[in-house]
Amino acid sequence: MQVTISDNFDVMLGAASAWGTLVEWLQELVVALSAHILVISDHRAWIERIAGKEDGFNRAIALDQVAIATDNVFGPPPSLYQESYIEETDTDYPLLRGIGWNAERTAQEAGGRKSQGMRPGEGSPPEGMFDRANSRHDEHRVISVIDLPQWDRAKWCATGFAMSPDYPLPFVCLAFDNLDAGRKIFQG
Repeated sequence: MQVTISDNFDVMLGAASAWGTLVEWLQELVVALSAHILVISDHRAWIERIAGKEDGFNRAIALDQVAIATDNVFGPPPSLYQESYIEETDTDYPLLRGIGWNAERTAQEAGGRKSQGMRPGEGSPPEGMFDRANSRHDEHRVISVIDLPQWDRAKWCATGFAMSPDYPLPFVCLAFDNLDAGRKIFQG
């Protein structure tokens, strides 16, 4: 297929009357290209190639059944939400602490100073406030739910995963060189 554009195509675009001609030409082009791409000229040769040599129908059926085969082998896809695994018979573990797990350390770090709490600011934040490249090292803080000094004393050395036939989710297992310090991390 050959597409030919007139020598005076640019001139035609300048004239308002030429737009109708352009639209007609584009419609003809789209129809001609679609027919050229979508119409099979020798349908017998095409079906022999697809159904015979390329085994297209069997491949299509096999690929269509992948989801069924996967479910048969691995079971239905697992839920990604924790709520799906909570059952009415599960034990509820209420919070036992009345203060934060790191309250003692926080009080020591404060050194007797009283916290003024957070107060919302007014207006836009100062220029460069969130630009870490221009901030000093002492302006950075690590906030963690883990007691970092206790974690360092425990000397974490490995992570493992375990499964139980009675529980559908995997367990994460942490190993520490200092077992007593490791236990204290989770005792709070």
